[in-house]
Amino acid sequence: MRHEFVPKKICPKAIAFDIEDGILSNVSFDGGCNGNLKGIGRLTEGRDALEVAGILSGLTCGKKDVSCPSELSRAIYKAMGKRPPRKPTSSGDSADVRAPGSKDAKAGNSGDPAGASPAESAPGARPKDGKAAGSSRQAKPKDGKDAGSAPQAKPKGGKAAGAARQAKP
Repeated sequence: MRHEFVPKKICPKAIAFDIEDGILSNVSFDGGCNGNLKGIGRLTEGRDALEVAGILSGLTCGKKDVSCPSELSRAIYKAMGKRPPRKPTSSGDSADVRAPGSKDAKAGNSGDPAGASPAESAPGARPKDGKAAGSSRQAKPKDGKDAGSAPQAKPKGGKAAGAARQAKP
């Protein structure tokens, strides 16, 4: 069944999607960040609607307390006649990003023994510090030069360092 929803406090003017037997499909946004919203549509295609709603619930955009994904979550809950989970009391993302009623949905228990949320343990995800896991590469400063190497001084005469000088006869 097709559902249309008018979101609040976000750029898109409308959100539309289908839910058949609890499965989400054909998610589209009218307006907003085109590429990102197409990505949300593809990532949610064919997934359990309540699982998607639980994952997207509580996300923020900039200084706003809502986002396009969180409004999609709210629309899914409304379409399915469910109440969304309470908003987290702290600013930022909820400690539990799983759908209510899903396995390991207890607060703070993401099912990962190390305690990482599904977003942190997903393939290609970056840890909160922004560095790729196992990456030893350091960020370069804005001037583009490698922070670990000192500038090389050129010897007088324009010859490269280490070039042999011939003695004058």
